[in-house]
Amino acid sequence: MIAALAKRLGDLDGAEEAAAEAFATAVDRWPALATNSLRVKAFG
Repeated sequence: MIAALAKRLGDLDGAEEAAAEAFATAVDRWPALATNSLRVKAFG
């Protein structure tokens, strides 16, 4: 993933930073998304 970002951005450091921010955001949002998904399955 970082290699693809580095190729697109033309900047390895920028690619690493973008990937780190994306993963951090995903980890922060994961519990809320998982909880909503379980509610939909349980009551859908």
